Formats: sequence, C-alpha cells, structure tokens
Amino acid sequence: MTPANTAQKLRVHTKHLAWTLFLTTLFLGWMVYPGIDQAKAKEAKIYKINLPNPDVSANAVAQSPITILTAEGWKWNMEYPARFSIKTSPVVAAVPGEFSHKTANIKVEGKQVTLPLELKGLTSGKGTVTLTGNFSICNDETCKLFRNESFDFDVVVK
Repeated sequence: MTPANTAQKLRVHTKHLAWTLFLTTLFLGWMVYPGIDQAKAKEAKIYKINLPNPDVSANAVAQSPITILTAEGWKWNMEYPARFSIKTSPVVAAVPGEFSHKTANIKVEGKQVTLPLELKGLTSGKGTVTLTGNFSICNDETCKLFRNESFDFDVVVK
C-alpha cells in the first residue's frame, strides 16, 4: 500500500468519525434537553407563590402578605435556613426588609408559608418590589433547594 492510499483511507476514516461524533452529539442533545425542561416544569409544580396586589397610600402602611403553597406530597423544610430579602423602589419601603428563620418571621402553617410583609408608601408613583429567596421544599424521598429565586410585583402608591 502506498503512502497516498494510506492518507486517503485515513481521511475517509476521519470524515466518518467526525460525522459519527456530530450525529451522536446531536442525538444526545435531542434526548437530554427535553428532560431538563421537564425537570424545571416539575419543580415549578412543587410550590405556588401568591404575590400581593397592594393598595398603598402615601405615608401609610398596608398589609401585603406573601404566601407560598406547597404542592400535594410536598412540605416546607423547617430545617433549612430559609431567607428572603426585599428590594423596594423609591416610592415604597418594606417592613421588614428580610424574612428568615433567624428573625423567626416566616410563618408556617401546614402547607402554607406566609411572609407577613408590610409596605409603607413614601411618595405617590409606581414601583416594583422584588422578593429574592433561598428555601427548601421536601417530600418523603428528597428535598429540593431553591436558591436566589426572584419574584417581582408592582406597587402603586396613591
């Protein structure tokens, strides 16, 4: 066999190998990617958060509790050091600015978790309040950790 024939066979072999690797990667991506989306969809069904739609007046305080409901078969992980922080806009202030197990202001009653937020209107206008939290929800087999989960809701101060 001449060196030219060997080089040609090597090129053909390399081309087939490259196509095989490309098609295998494409197939694995096709199989794995939907699984990632399904896992995220399942996590979304583990809990439901109810954000307030507050009616706030300037220089007044409005009760604006945030509730988290765990799905059937799931419960709030009381052993995990859950923490939520509140970021407000210039038109409103949050009382308290943080919820955590350290401050003992996270209320858990069965499947419902309540963050007893109060909003104080500072000046008229529109703004956004952002809740960012780290928490855990468990079932009989496993616990899911949620880190830096962020939720926004709008506030209008009259």
